[in-house]
Amino acid sequence: GLTSDEFTNLLADDFLKAGLDISLLMSHLACADDPGHALNKTQMKRFLELRKMLPEVLASLSNSSGIFLGKDYTHDLCRPGIALYGGNPTPGKNNPMRAVATLEGTVLQVRHVKKGETVGYSATWKAPRDSRIAILGAGYKDGVPRHLSSKQKDGPAQVYVCGKRCPIVGRVSMDMMGVDVTALPRAKVQRGTPAEILGPHIDIEVAAGWAGTISYELLTRLGSRYARLYSGVANLNTQHGES
Repeated sequence: GLTSDEFTNLLADDFLKAGLDISLLMSHLACADDPGHALNKTQMKRFLELRKMLPEVLASLSNSSGIFLGKDYTHDLCRPGIALYGGNPTPGKNNPMRAVATLEGTVLQVRHVKKGETVGYSATWKAPRDSRIAILGAGYKDGVPRHLSSKQKDGPAQVYVCGKRCPIVGRVSMDMMGVDVTALPRAKVQRGTPAEILGPHIDIEVAAGWAGTISYELLTRLGSRYARLYSGVANLNTQHGES
């Protein structure tokens, strides 16, 4: 990219300008996720000034959040990113987007844990009562944040199992994680039962908050070991992370 001064100097040089075929003038909003930030208007003003130098060229300024700043920011083209994947482009407000991907782990086994026994590395979770703990085959090697482990100030992170949110207990380890399914009927949770880690019932923004990060990081860190199933395009479905 070019600074404003570099852009102005480039267009002032007829020799250099003659060698260019400029089809799109583009910039990117640094603070679009904060509608009240002064830099939004500053950037738009600078962008409009530069656009006057190339009035015939298409222009693009807005990302996902920028689209929601209003018509003044949209110009000819917009470049939605996180919104395409169900992320919230309007932080602080209800997410207007729908989840487009679901991340699931499979129950490998259900362990019966007696009151007072512990689960996971460093024994960070102690059973407050006799409990049933489902062990899911997903961990931080697969991109599930270790920060989803049970020790959290605002209550435990959760996954969605058999129609109910269930808390993650103990440390998320490399390949596995524990989920307290005591509240579910015994017959419902068995080996092979799917558990939603991200999706329509576990919003990606909520999960990012539990992990102390942003939705972008959650999506980009997902590993290659997952089987990928594409809805409506069976010929693109892959297994075991192959693509």
